[in-house]
Amino acid sequence: MLRVNNASDDELLVVPVYYTFGYWKQTQPVAVQLAEGKNALTFMRATEASAPIAIKEFFLYVSEPDIPAPPTNSTPAPPAPRPNAFIEVPALTTCAKQGIADVPAQFCHQACEATGANYAGVKAAANFTGCFVVTSGPHDKTCIFNTNASAAVCPDQPCTVDGGIAQQLCLRQ
Repeated sequence: MLRVNNASDDELLVVPVYYTFGYWKQTQPVAVQLAEGKNALTFMRATEASAPIAIKEFFLYVSEPDIPAPPTNSTPAPPAPRPNAFIEVPALTTCAKQGIADVPAQFCHQACEATGANYAGVKAAANFTGCFVVTSGPHDKTCIFNTNASAAVCPDQPCTVDGGIAQQLCLRQ
């Protein structure tokens, strides 16, 4: 992650670091907006890693350089969002209505934990999309990722799943 000057946590840039098999390589470029005069670039990791990384040098270009992409087998999966990046929207709205992103399947378990719900895995549901938590009824505080990609959010809200009200989990942008 890269913080430029006093940028907020929401303005952190993701620097794509990949496994270089012990050889020095260049990462893909990241556009950085610098202020006139002195600037501070602060690099940090989003998660604790088991192996250290070494940075040999930094390059600042006026225009975007042509750097070859790394091999696909050397690129790690994107880091998981921080726990405060997840939000449970009220039962009468959805992520789409709020203009924020759905939680992808790979992060649903973490979103459930971050909102205090118990992740129950994946399930095909007819009337709700993505990652959601049941907030009442016999399955209160149960969180599920809907594998039914053709499901639509029910027209009459609040939506119900398995006899309880369902609320969508979203990813703050």
